Amino acid sequence: MAEELGYSNVYGFRDGLPGWIKAGYETVTVEKLPKLEVAVITAIDLKKMMDEGVDFVMVDVRKGINDDQFWIAYKNKFVTSLDDLQAVAAEVPTGRKIVIVDLVGKRSNTAGRYLIMKGYTDVVKLSGGIEKWIKDGLPTEYAK
Repeated sequence: MAEELGYSNVYGFRDGLPGWIKAGYETVTVEKLPKLEVAVITAIDLKKMMDEGVDFVMVDVRKGINDDQFWIAYKNKFVTSLDDLQAVAAEVPTGRKIVIVDLVGKRSNTAGRYLIMKGYTDVVKLSGGIEKWIKDGLPTEYAK
């Protein structure tokens, strides 16, 4: 399930967290994400926003996963991995709509929940990720 949500380097512990604690290993409490679904935008609607010159920031959380092979060309783009988002979230511009893009639409919900928790109010995710964008025949840049 964790891999389906977009996490990488996923391992399971035989006895779970209780076994980890019982073995004497350290645990750390991190911020708990709010339980909510991030609003979605379709690839067609995103393209329309771009064509109409709507001011928004595209946050691409695919860094290290196909981000250098193909991408959506957009002037206000912020690229990071989901794993690094916590460290760089303060660099994401505020006061503008945030559109989160990932490969297939799984990591973007986690990224969106995190940004909402950090005070970003107008956050949406690209439904189906960049794969849906490509399937819809929308303009995509490819590495040469």
